[in-house]
Amino acid sequence: MIENPTALRPEERAIGAVAHLAGLLPVWCLFINWGLMIYYRESSRRLVVHFQQAIMAHGVFLALFAVWGVVYILAGLAGVVLPPVGELLRRVNNLVIGLVYSGYALIALYGAWQTFQGKEFIYPIVGRRVVEGALGKPTVLE
Repeated sequence: MIENPTALRPEERAIGAVAHLAGLLPVWCLFINWGLMIYYRESSRRLVVHFQQAIMAHGVFLALFAVWGVVYILAGLAGVVLPPVGELLRRVNNLVIGLVYSGYALIALYGAWQTFQGKEFIYPIVGRRVVEGALGKPTVLE
């Protein structure tokens, strides 16, 4: 049996779920999870892993949001030259960021549910790195 690197004790599950639910609040997620991570750093290494995962995943979302902002500005500049093209670019850009946020929100909600149920949850892309870094060993998951 392989040890579950993100499993929480029953009394920690609710606060672990809060770590993932905080991701629904852009930017505030960082402050909430940093505060919780500082508070729980001595008592639960596994809770800290959840906070770190949520911070990293939110960082990726904010980076994509910054790309959205740059594209929005470029679309505005394109709209000066060719208004229909600029408008189309802005609409597509807004659609893409809406889909990105929706996907991120669904992942965060799923993570909160899994954590609250006491099951393993690792964010796609960034989660495995966080777990490996926090525990100091590669993760082998079933």
